[in-house]
Amino acid sequence: MSLADKIAEARPARSGKPCGMVAVFEALSDKDAAALQQALDAPREDPDRLSNQMLANILNTEGFGVSMKTVELHRKASCSCDSR
Repeated sequence: MSLADKIAEARPARSGKPCGMVAVFEALSDKDAAALQQALDAPREDPDRLSNQMLANILNTEGFGVSMKTVELHRKASCSCDSR
């Protein structure tokens, strides 16, 4: 197998705990999951974009124990989430 083939087939190892946002999305109704996904996808330059801290606060008031860092990592696709 050539180096190019090995690089093309290589996949980063996922380590650590699963992304906390997975449990959030699994527990939400379709409507709420769509609203959360829309909020997460809002571009930085959108003046109505909710911050990571604001989203974490909202989720915590709904009983989800997620931190601002969890939201941030998920939003940047830097989490251990396999669904992104």
